[in-house]
Amino acid sequence: MRTIVTLVTTLITLAPLVAFASQPPDAELPSTISRNPRVRPYDGRSAKVLLEGLERSVTMRAIVDRLEQLDVIVYVEMQPALRKKLAGTLTWLAATTSNRYVRISLNPEITHDALISALGHELQHALEVAEAPWVVDPPSLQAYYQKHGVSTAQHINGWDSLAARIIGDEVRRELAGVRTARVVADSIQAFNPQEWHIVYRRARSMLPP
Repeated sequence: MRTIVTLVTTLITLAPLVAFASQPPDAELPSTISRNPRVRPYDGRSAKVLLEGLERSVTMRAIVDRLEQLDVIVYVEMQPALRKKLAGTLTWLAATTSNRYVRISLNPEITHDALISALGHELQHALEVAEAPWVVDPPSLQAYYQKHGVSTAQHINGWDSLAARIIGDEVRRELAGVRTARVVADSIQAFNPQEWHIVYRRARSMLPP
């Protein structure tokens, strides 16, 4: 299954998206661990996939670390509507004066390691957007991929990039070399997105730099 960028505007309430911004700095944290993570899962399975990917893939850790330095906030969700269609998509959400927002949707039907590699693929798309500050809405996102991406016939207004395909393959290769996740629990019970920063910081402090 392919993963793509879809150029769809979603109407959202920005208050939940910026909820982390009001939290005070956490002085005891190492500077490499974000107080307000840029990559934020909506649900327990998305959180587990992300945390396991960070543990088992140095490539995914590098992408997430780079995203932490930029102004794009990435939400990750399981999306049943993708069943039998795509492994994942990246969708434009919104932009404010301080942040830009995108959403990664993953197909809950695909197998676990394939899901992690699909997330790596989509995180690369998020990084592409983050490193292009002039991408501020669906038209500018489409213009970016018309110039730098490749069109796909699998979805209307869908685009991909060679870099994202390479990253997905590299993450898959790294997963094959690290079969067991030691840090991530088998499940995240009663997952609360508002407490994600605590789960994330705890996990990152136990992972390689």
